[in-house]
Amino acid sequence: MPLADHAFANDNQTSNNISIPMPDGHPFSILGTFTAPNFAASMCTGGDGNYYLLDVAPALYCFNPYSGSCTLIGNITGMGADGSNSTGIAYNFYTDTYYICTCGALYSLDVNTLTATLIGQFTPSITGLMIDLCFDDIGTCFAYEVDITPGAANGYIIDVNTAAITR
Repeated sequence: MPLADHAFANDNQTSNNISIPMPDGHPFSILGTFTAPNFAASMCTGGDGNYYLLDVAPALYCFNPYSGSCTLIGNITGMGADGSNSTGIAYNFYTDTYYICTCGALYSLDVNTLTATLIGQFTPSITGLMIDLCFDDIGTCFAYEVDITPGAANGYIIDVNTAAITR
């Protein structure tokens, strides 16, 4: 399986780590089970070539795309400004920086020291749950919010210097 032809994800309903062939998107292959004590929040590919899985604790794991196993790297310090769990991790190839989001805040992350640094609270604030982050090839950060209010889910662009969000 060439890794460049696959995306990887965690199915929180079954705790399975899965491989998704691209661009077709199916069929999924179950690689292994995430058996950590917490809920998997998000995954990303890092600048060092490693695959990372973030849990809500927050803790960081190294994901092996061949076996599907996850190995704990350690607990992340420096979070908690808004009192919510971690919900997303992404790597910005353009700036060589990792980012973590919670329901209401954005952090940068040093994966070597496992230290998160608050960038800021999302402004304007959101009413739902910011569930993930991603970057395009020029460093623009995108995020998605889900909300229990019908029709209230939104996509955003996030300013990674201030945590200001725009639709």
